Amino acid sequence: PNGLAQLELAIQHTSFAQEELAAGNLAGGRQHAEHVINILDGADGEFFGDLDGNGLPENPGDGVGLRAYLEQTRAGLEAIGSEQELTGERQLQLSLALAASDNALTYERQAINDAISILASDTSSEAASNAELLLNSLRSLRLAPPPLPDQPDEETLAGLVQHLLLLLNISLFAEAPLTAAPAGIATSAGGQLGFARFSSNPQSTAGTIAILVDNLISPAPGKRYFAWLEAADGSLLPLGELRVQAGLGTLIAATDQPLLTNFVRLLITSQPEQSGADFIGPALYTATLNSPELTLASPLIFAGDAASKGLTLAAEEQLALAVDHAGFINDGLAAGDLALAQRHAEHVVNILAGAESPAFGDLDGNGLPENPGDGVGVAGYLAQIEALAASFAQDESHPQANRTAATTIQGTTAQMQVQVAAAIALAQEILAAPDIAAAQPVVQTLQDTLALVANGHDLDGNGVIDPLLLEGSLADLRELGLAMAQASVVPAE
Repeated sequence: PNGLAQLELAIQHTSFAQEELAAGNLAGGRQHAEHVINILDGADGEFFGDLDGNGLPENPGDGVGLRAYLEQTRAGLEAIGSEQELTGERQLQLSLALAASDNALTYERQAINDAISILASDTSSEAASNAELLLNSLRSLRLAPPPLPDQPDEETLAGLVQHLLLLLNISLFAEAPLTAAPAGIATSAGGQLGFARFSSNPQSTAGTIAILVDNLISPAPGKRYFAWLEAADGSLLPLGELRVQAGLGTLIAATDQPLLTNFVRLLITSQPEQSGADFIGPALYTATLNSPELTLASPLIFAGDAASKGLTLAAEEQLALAVDHAGFINDGLAAGDLALAQRHAEHVVNILAGAESPAFGDLDGNGLPENPGDGVGVAGYLAQIEALAASFAQDESHPQANRTAATTIQGTTAQMQVQVAAAIALAQEILAAPDIAAAQPVVQTLQDTLALVANGHDLDGNGVIDPLLLEGSLADLRELGLAMAQASVVPAE
């Protein structure tokens, strides 16, 4: 999730570069090209630095860099492969995740090369062409382009995230006892044998679907498992073939359609390999898309009445704003301006607490309660997320895997609210500081506390942030929300 956040920031600064270049400002375009390189490469990267020659190495990123996050993820995957005895299904997801991380690293390097080309451009027109190449590379890094004819599918960051999610869910299903079922289908308690999980992509909200079906018997010779989405009028969208290895069938398909709006049911068939995209029934497995789980969990991850982009993403954006203003406090103190620093401390409190909180107000005494945030506040969003997850987790009508995700969200959110309350108290301490010397030591603690919410909190001190042990970040909450909202795949009646 941290890597995805850095990628989105790089895409944003590429757009800024294009705006500057369209206005004929080559220097401005180069400045944002430097930003992109430094965001991607990180402070320890070989390309990081003052690349546009303005005397300052500027980096709007977190300093770690997307490449470092990708390399850390790949190293973690390799460690799993070498230290654990993997079953066939886990081995499949591990292999696919490793391939996706390698592809992502390739596109990341290509994006840096494209940004370097902007810096080397002699005219705004030349730089604009290179900026378009850069944007395409970054988009491919996020979601790989469709393959050329006769070429294998290629996955990058979106695929990597989905395979990691599939790895997460395999452990949840493993606890369920298996019973015999008709037609060679083995199912878990309650008839559930897998899931369909939806996420958004650059082309559409809920435009990507990840399917996992466990205990799947290999298709008969000359046949394959194929997935479809069915609309209310009976029309079908072919999604592709499920890969089957060691009894686990998986498929990830990205479309430009809002799948949850346009379709009502997932169908999985077994049909001849040469049948192409022609539906040959009957369906062996099915999932209802407008399930109670999806309806209840959607506000966490998709647009809704409570937040235009989902509660978790809205909370992430407000937290990022608070982190920015904590940095501005530091800038004010470094400039010897206590009043400016305390003004931004007020901003931090108001962004975190929200307009309905008793902590909100004109805290620096300038006559105006200033709030660069949206008024809900990080604490407000976390309270909504926790309440939604708690209600969901207590309802035994939901599948156990979905309820497990909800319970994890509930516990993680409670941990985050403790950290947010601590951050508010630290910002209030800066507001009460009589001088710069008293405020200075508090700023770093404030920034570190906000980082625990943004990046996760290693509560058990084992050096690993594990979202399943209530240690995750806000971005992890969004991924857990996808698991909470997933539709159950069951044998067709």
